[in-house]
Amino acid sequence: MNSQHGISQRRDPLGSMGTSTIYSLVTRNRTPKLAPGKPVEIEVFLSGHGIPIKNKLQITWSSPYIVDKGNPGNLRYCIKCFTDPKTGLEHCLTGSRYIDGWGLTLTDLTVTLNRGFFLEVVAVPAERETGPKDKEVKFPEFGIKPVASEKTFDGNPPLLLVLNTTQDAPSGNYDVTFVFTYGNDQKLQQDYRTVPFHITSWWERNQGWVAILGTAVALGSLLASAIS
Repeated sequence: MNSQHGISQRRDPLGSMGTSTIYSLVTRNRTPKLAPGKPVEIEVFLSGHGIPIKNKLQITWSSPYIVDKGNPGNLRYCIKCFTDPKTGLEHCLTGSRYIDGWGLTLTDLTVTLNRGFFLEVVAVPAERETGPKDKEVKFPEFGIKPVASEKTFDGNPPLLLVLNTTQDAPSGNYDVTFVFTYGNDQKLQQDYRTVPFHITSWWERNQGWVAILGTAVALGSLLASAIS
């Protein structure tokens, strides 16, 4: 995947919010189960179509007591938007070169996503990655072009939540909730996803070794009894 995509899309000062603008949150949990002190990592995508005039993404987690107070973590993104002042065309800049982020608090985070997340992109076929790229990639007339927030770039998801947990975080089940609100002054729409994760206890992390040790002790006792 190229790390930069130029989008031939002229900026609409009124936006395109209407019946054709709709989005759903899609999440991928990298760490459904983790030990205290390890980070929770959740990839976030937005699937849909259109450019909302306004938006906000709110993220909350079920307990502030598991979060590292000195370094709560961050929400990283790899999509930025540039508007050419001469042509008015918007360009979506993506990939490792453009990684940025917002720092988390102990309880939540609310951010606004830039327009680059909602610009259309068409992937360059694998066979053309190293060849000439002067020909336009054809897209089916009946299809809906993908937007930047649906894709990964240089292996990076559009958004990556990294929530750092404390070394003494209580074991148990927790969750992170993502709420995406978007629209204009007349109409707002919303989607949300709750992602569960589990912080393991000492027993969960060590029961394998305890079982092995117990077996070894039992075998030792049997051997000692047999010899005596």
